[in-house]
Amino acid sequence: MKTVTIPVKQGRLLLDQELLKEAGIEGSSEVAVEKGRIVILPLLSKEAKEALLRFGKDAPEGRWDKASEQHDEYLYRRKQ
Repeated sequence: MKTVTIPVKQGRLLLDQELLKEAGIEGSSEVAVEKGRIVILPLLSKEAKEALLRFGKDAPEGRWDKASEQHDEYLYRRKQ
């Protein structure tokens, strides 16, 4: 990961084209704003979005209750 310092001028942050190219961001992008950080992501293709929406649709029924909450117990036999 590359880290650079970019000054904010007149309330704007200007990113160099080479930096965007290096990150694989061309054209429009998606910007996610969270407390303390801004994340810039390349837009997903239509095919990629459709694949993500299909992901898990045909998954078999799970066999454990609260698997995400009790994964240590299920995976490592440790009681919480």
